[in-house]
Amino acid sequence: MKLVSNNKIIYFTLDTKMNTKEKVDIILSPEFYWLRIFEIPVKYTSQAKKIVPNFFEDILEDDISKISYHIIKQEENKFMCFAYDNKKIFNSIKNSGIELANIHRVYFAQTECNSFKSFKINEKNFFYTDDNILVKSPYPMDESFDNINTQIQDIKLSSNFVDIKFYNKVMSLKKVISIISICILVGGINFFKAYEDNTSINKIDEKIQSLKSKNKVPSSFLQVNSIINQKQQEIKKELEKRELFFLLLNEKNFKLKSFQMKENEASFTFSSKNKKIIEFLNTNKKKISSSSLENSNLNIRIKL
Repeated sequence: MKLVSNNKIIYFTLDTKMNTKEKVDIILSPEFYWLRIFEIPVKYTSQAKKIVPNFFEDILEDDISKISYHIIKQEENKFMCFAYDNKKIFNSIKNSGIELANIHRVYFAQTECNSFKSFKINEKNFFYTDDNILVKSPYPMDESFDNINTQIQDIKLSSNFVDIKFYNKVMSLKKVISIISICILVGGINFFKAYEDNTSINKIDEKIQSLKSKNKVPSSFLQVNSIINQKQQEIKKELEKRELFFLLLNEKNFKLKSFQMKENEASFTFSSKNKKIIEFLNTNKKKISSSSLENSNLNIRIKL
């Protein structure tokens, strides 16, 4: 559902500075959050929120305990997951000149700017990727990007506002009483829902740990990625060896007498003094480390 805002809409970047006394709705640029889309076998966003921190640990440089999460359910078992540093956002807005008391709601640009495929604002470029993820362009201003400085106020905001904590925003006594009353009213329902959520999450965690233990998978995603990268390099090298072997074996103009494969080098002996073999290997972009003639044989070493 899209909402028409009666407040001033601000597209907020890391270097936004302004002095306004108006009520504002803030749209945060991708500079303030990380975004991933996951398929998670849970029903509710509250359940997904307890699982997703593990899925961000390979890209987050900060202490994960300081990171907050905002989850949007897209379809059955599919969730759009945002990770953000509440303190960083709080300090950036506080130092921008915007009065915290005048902030109505805060949104992420991912959900609010999708009517623009690409755009520029505040001297920065942004665009949606083929996966429909909004990112900041690393390149200078591009004239092909639409300037939306004058169109930002026409954006119809969604209902996906973010719960940013503005800790020094003073609440009135009336608001405090209202919040306490709501908490008491909802508390009983949440107790039973939390019990159901925790049961479901525990089952998923147990299943994940069981699979990791059964398949001897490290508990950290960083370790898993490291192993995957290592194995990919090993596979790449083995494929290079096979390609080289079949290339020479299938070439009928050269008679392969013997060969030896090592980790980073392959040695071949041809029963011929025909140096066209070397030209053939160079043409196929193979790195020859050495070649020598011995009796009627040509010995060639190739770097893998």
